[in-house]
Amino acid sequence: MVPEVGSGCSFSVTRTWTVTDACGNIGTTTQTITFTRDTQAPVITVTPSTPVGCNPTAAAITAAFGTASVTDNCSTGLTATFTDGPEVGSGCTFSLTRTDVTTPGNIGTLLKDHIYKGYPGPVITVTASTPVGCNPAAAAITTAFGTASVTDNCSTGLTATFTDGPEVGSGCSFSVTRTWTVTDACGNIGTASQTITFTRDAQAPVITVTPSSLVGCNPTAAAITAAFGTASVTDNCSTGLTATFTDGPEVGSGCSFSVTRTWTVTDACGNVGAAIQTITFTRDTQAPMISGIGADTTINCTASPVFPTAIVTDLCDASPVVVFSDVTTPGTCPGTYIITRTWTATDACGNISTAAKTITVSDNQPPVIVCPPAQVFCPSPLNTYTIPLLTVSDACSGVMTVLYTITGATTGGGTGVNASGVYNIGVSTITWQVTDSCGNTATCSTLVTINSLIHDTTNVSVCANQLPYVWHGTPYSSAGTYNITLVSTTGGCDTLATLNLSINPLFTSTTNAIVCANQLPYIWHGNPYSLAGTYIDTLLSTTGGCDTVATLNLAITPLFTSTTNVTVCANQLPYIWHGNPYGSAGTYIDTLLSTTGGCDTVATLNLTINPLFTSTTNAIVCANQLPYIWHGNPYSLAGTYVDTLLSTTGGCDTVATLNLTISPLFTSTTNATVCANQLPYIWHGNPYSLGGTYVDTLLSTTGGCDTVATLNLTINPLFTSTTNATVCANQLPYIWHGNPYGSAGTYVDTLLSTTGGCDTVATLNLTISPLFTSTTNATVCANQLPYIWHGNPYSLAGTYVDTLLSTTGGCDTVATLNLTINPLFTSTTNATVCANQLPYIWHGNPYSLAGTYVDTLVSTTGGCDTVATLNLVQ
Repeated sequence: MVPEVGSGCSFSVTRTWTVTDACGNIGTTTQTITFTRDTQAPVITVTPSTPVGCNPTAAAITAAFGTASVTDNCSTGLTATFTDGPEVGSGCTFSLTRTDVTTPGNIGTLLKDHIYKGYPGPVITVTASTPVGCNPAAAAITTAFGTASVTDNCSTGLTATFTDGPEVGSGCSFSVTRTWTVTDACGNIGTASQTITFTRDAQAPVITVTPSSLVGCNPTAAAITAAFGTASVTDNCSTGLTATFTDGPEVGSGCSFSVTRTWTVTDACGNVGAAIQTITFTRDTQAPMISGIGADTTINCTASPVFPTAIVTDLCDASPVVVFSDVTTPGTCPGTYIITRTWTATDACGNISTAAKTITVSDNQPPVIVCPPAQVFCPSPLNTYTIPLLTVSDACSGVMTVLYTITGATTGGGTGVNASGVYNIGVSTITWQVTDSCGNTATCSTLVTINSLIHDTTNVSVCANQLPYVWHGTPYSSAGTYNITLVSTTGGCDTLATLNLSINPLFTSTTNAIVCANQLPYIWHGNPYSLAGTYIDTLLSTTGGCDTVATLNLAITPLFTSTTNVTVCANQLPYIWHGNPYGSAGTYIDTLLSTTGGCDTVATLNLTINPLFTSTTNAIVCANQLPYIWHGNPYSLAGTYVDTLLSTTGGCDTVATLNLTISPLFTSTTNATVCANQLPYIWHGNPYSLGGTYVDTLLSTTGGCDTVATLNLTINPLFTSTTNATVCANQLPYIWHGNPYGSAGTYVDTLLSTTGGCDTVATLNLTISPLFTSTTNATVCANQLPYIWHGNPYSLAGTYVDTLLSTTGGCDTVATLNLTINPLFTSTTNATVCANQLPYIWHGNPYSLAGTYVDTLVSTTGGCDTVATLNLVQ
């Protein structure tokens, strides 16, 4: 190591170079490096700061600081820069610290504190006001105000003054507001206000009476009192008012009388309102009179009873209510009866009178019958045939007796309108007789003819490949005997057809062939085959016999294969393979003919060609880093240089390229605007908390040139916003700025700016209103289902809950349905009757055939209906 020499701040080191040639001649040269050694920090001297008043601005604080001068043992012309810390303190006392720093080189610091006072403002507290009555005078309003006291964190002995505003308001509500003001020693202003509210009212209340309810005839005094409406009171100023009343005596004459009620009310300011309501009613004790119904009559069963319209008159009621009821008594036979109608007239006062008329209905007409038309059938397997039903009707009787006898090819008989059953081949006659319940009789007859079937046989012999054999539209693939019935297309009887089917087998032949892959396709029976396998062909007969099924078993011997993989450099081309030259990379295929009589060989060449290697060096250096050494050679000028590097490993050579750029020292400027909550701002690893311009020299960390960097820093305050929200419980969670909130309260969130500006401190005041509730308890009978509740059907007992959306803008309602289902009542009647006791009357309906009948009886007591069952036996 060469020794370092010098004193004070200036030092140097000298290097001596020596070289000796092959003949012993010696050459020398020297080189000296000079530099400064300085380990002592500069000294900063700051002038005293000047005072500032209460609540100074940032500019006033900056102006109050002193100025700095710098001295150093080695450097001259040094200037100190500074950074200001944040404002700190508590209560009324705060401070700001400035740090001065020399630049460039070693750093020295000196702290200067400046103290000042400030507070947002004094607080005024006002005692409660006293009440005032309606329509107060100005002096009464002034006397009602409270008194004010002042507190302040810094100043003492403060007194508030006040001014009274004018009387303001509209309608009934008016007010006067007093404003107190006080200023502390730092000029902070505190204010408070108090408002006296009162009523100005000279308008009487208004009474609204609901409509009275109707009273019946001849009412008692209690019924008249209950019929009056209820009174509600509205007033321009007062609320909660209630009207009182007095009732006058009953007055009137003839049928019409009345009673009058007078309502009165006084509001909070002494204004009086009144309203009148009158109840009118009838006094009547005489029943109506009925006329115009005529004498009793008799009619035939083909006619319908027609009753006249009764005429009713009354002393007081111009339109009495008239109703009638009919009572029917069965006659001596079904279809005959006696009906009596009773009219009842009731006037508006409930007085009742009655009158009656009887009509007798008789039956002397026979039934009307229509016989089935003549029937013609072909034989059925069971000899059973369906005969159309006899059509029977009677003008009067609901029940008739039907008998029939069968003569001719078939004999027999029975009861009822259905004569279907077993009939013999030939002609039979059905004779019908119908008698109604009053003994009137009618007869008719129907012819039934049964014909015979036709027989047909087919004998067939076919080859196996002619299957399936189709016979009468049906395919058959197995030998055997088959029978079918052919439906007649001419209107005659069907044909019973028989098929006797014989099947002959086909002839067979087999060919076994082995070929090489390059001998394909293989030709067999005129068809080419290129894949190994078993093939089947059907050869048509040339002699009139059955065809031949021929089979080919084809085996294919593959060609031999060989593969050559070769990689060469571009300067080794062309590559010779099987006597042929190849100059491009790729895959090549050649077929080599067999010299032994076997299959040929398919040879494959995979040829890869490697190009010469290349490399590129992009170098950017500062002017003081020259010369730049590249592959052992020095370069001092910017430009592009190319060199060929021989391979040392046996591979391909490399073509190397150098792109050399020479750069001066860099400069950069940063203009930064940040929000207050982004402080301190970090720039090149240093924190900055005050707006201003800062300069720093950045040493290169990449081998490049150094950079002189400038920061222009601006600081913006944050924005604020407040949201007051009231929601219903089923609207939770409440989404605010993308976040869910499920509980009432006050929440604060910082909203990131989407426009490039500062963030916003947002406040949410959340109030939650509960849902309304309602309960419905319902009990229904089983046949009243489904039960409809809020538009939805329910068919099972249980508890159901539904949310009903509000139609008024308020919260929804959670509605609960407790549904109980009562079963229907049941009853069973077992009745055994003789044929001559029919029809059997059950719940007013006639039944003439044995069987089980079910009827639903509507309840007459308000309970559930009854499911009634009749088991009728003859």
